[in-house]
Amino acid sequence: EIRVYPQGKKDSQYTITVPRVNPYVFAGNKYLTSISMNDQVTKLDSYAFAGATELKNVTFGSNVTTICEGAFKECTSLESITIPASVKQIDGFVFEGCEKLSSITVESGNAYIQAEDNVLCQKEKGNITKILYYPMTKKDASFAVASTITTIHGGAFYGNKYLKNLDMSQATALKTISSEAFYKCSALESLELDNTNVTNIRKYAFADCTSLSSVKMTDTTRNIEAYAFYNSTLGSLFFPDVAMPTMGNYVWSSSIGTVWVPNERANSYLTK
Repeated sequence: EIRVYPQGKKDSQYTITVPRVNPYVFAGNKYLTSISMNDQVTKLDSYAFAGATELKNVTFGSNVTTICEGAFKECTSLESITIPASVKQIDGFVFEGCEKLSSITVESGNAYIQAEDNVLCQKEKGNITKILYYPMTKKDASFAVASTITTIHGGAFYGNKYLKNLDMSQATALKTISSEAFYKCSALESLELDNTNVTNIRKYAFADCTSLSSVKMTDTTRNIEAYAFYNSTLGSLFFPDVAMPTMGNYVWSSSIGTVWVPNERANSYLTK
């Protein structure tokens, strides 16, 4: 395993020849532009290359199975990536803040990971179940969440400035919107969760969505974590006729235009 790679090391290329790349090993290096891995490599640990801002080329070996949380976070020069057929697991925040990443492919034969129109997803038994990453560079104004999706991964849509319409009308299997999933999606205008089965909205999930004008919650939501909608100036917020979800601190900004709540539950909502 690799334990330390000095931030000040000025080599532009490096080949990894050990099974495991430990957490933060290459994090913050400003000189590496190219990383290659031989077939010994099986795991990239958390934040292994985070903040390696000059990294442009990554070549995986054929035996990598796991890419852990934040492995390539804020690799701001990375423009394309090819996920090998061997990969079975990609955790949250892996490409968060990769502001130039626009081309994502997955080698044929991968039974667990899929890329369609540069959107990276997890598969289970042939069905897409998790949205792993939606590029910051993707300029589509709308996106439909499929009926088989259960989870939107941490940082999945982070920082996209083009997405205006998130179609949840068919997303009946959706249960979890992870931390920072739509953080800083500044063009997103509305959110309708009423056809979903979302139970958890994690920290900062929709924070700094500065164009978000209306939110319609679903009756299955039980937990909204701290800062979930912070600094997203809402004109209207609708809660269905169910008990108030558990809420963390500072879920909302201080000002919301109109809040619709069940009449008989108004007092409990007012406490938040």
